[in-house]
Amino acid sequence: MKKYIFYVSLFDINNLHAQPRMVYEICKRHKNSQKIIYTTGDRNLEYRIAEDIKVFQFNYSLFNVFKKIKERTAEEDIDKIIFFGSILGAFALLHFIKSTKIILYLYEKKASLRDFFHLKWVDIFYEHRSNVYSYYSILLFFPNFLIRYLLQKDNLEAMVVPSFRLEKWFKKICPKVNVVRIAGGVDYERFQNIDAESINKLRLKLNPQNKKVILYLGHIRASRGLDEVIQISRRLSEEGYNIKLLMVLNTKWNYKYGNYFKNKYLKNTDKKFLDAEIIFEHVKDTRYYYAIADFVVLPYRFAPPLPEYPLVLLEAMCSGSAICAYNIGAIGEVVKDGINGVLAEVGDYRELCQKIKSLLNNPEKQKLISQKAKFDSKIYDWKHFYRLTNKLLIN
Repeated sequence: MKKYIFYVSLFDINNLHAQPRMVYEICKRHKNSQKIIYTTGDRNLEYRIAEDIKVFQFNYSLFNVFKKIKERTAEEDIDKIIFFGSILGAFALLHFIKSTKIILYLYEKKASLRDFFHLKWVDIFYEHRSNVYSYYSILLFFPNFLIRYLLQKDNLEAMVVPSFRLEKWFKKICPKVNVVRIAGGVDYERFQNIDAESINKLRLKLNPQNKKVILYLGHIRASRGLDEVIQISRRLSEEGYNIKLLMVLNTKWNYKYGNYFKNKYLKNTDKKFLDAEIIFEHVKDTRYYYAIADFVVLPYRFAPPLPEYPLVLLEAMCSGSAICAYNIGAIGEVVKDGINGVLAEVGDYRELCQKIKSLLNNPEKQKLISQKAKFDSKIYDWKHFYRLTNKLLIN
């Protein structure tokens, strides 16, 4: 029986998102093999998800985790190591592991100066990790030839990226590496099988006046543009549109900005001009919130730490919500302006507000856009993601 080692940071079986979700979807589908997940967390843990899936969580540095992986490869016959993470993490793993075959799943490329243009002082001061901007600043000064040298190793079997823009960039930087684009993922069928009674209960609770709902759902991070969600909604309300703002915010990673946001925006919001419901908690089943939303607004303004195709974006498309976003990162590969959503230039909340108004004024167009988004989301289903990934594992 083959054995695979997976590495991904912050794997929590009770709160799966982004890359940890990818690891879980691969492991639960791949049969007749042993899967060992190495991850980092706030304490040391060892547990099984299933008979063939074991998790080792360590409360220490990435380098020490890679040393543990190296020790295991020396003791056991490991078929492949599958790494999910950053470029710098990939450099470190390839430095430690010289012989075992490695597949890299990378979510980023080297940042550019342009990525920093739309940041605000509040983004830098209140970011959930103090080093997030310094990390991407460091990558700015990595010459391409050094990235090529550190990645093009003999035991690197493949590099998987989620978007066309990353595929193009890595093929240019590392021409000898097998770069594969595999986009994922969302459980499309799960978002179609949803209890109508539960939807109605939530709608009556949060939107009893049956207004048009504008939803923001996700981590409470400064550069995700929460302030601009408030500005857009306030402007629409002041212009007479019958809307309800619903924000579902996960404060787990950023209590500091969460407190700032509450004091800065929520206490100063005039209830006469903005009907808002703000929920500060992690919601495990988001389907019902998407189901009552007419618009999902994503005014992200810093691309490097974003997933190429954010899970919130794909889930909202599955649910048939109208996507209203900034054209940042790879979002423009998924959302086509005026076809399956609306896009605005990064930082131009007035333009985004105007495009939402155009849909509010034309319900038929909003309906067509939402239907097209739901149809287009099928190609990002986890089963397609796994089918392509499985080819790499068995080759």
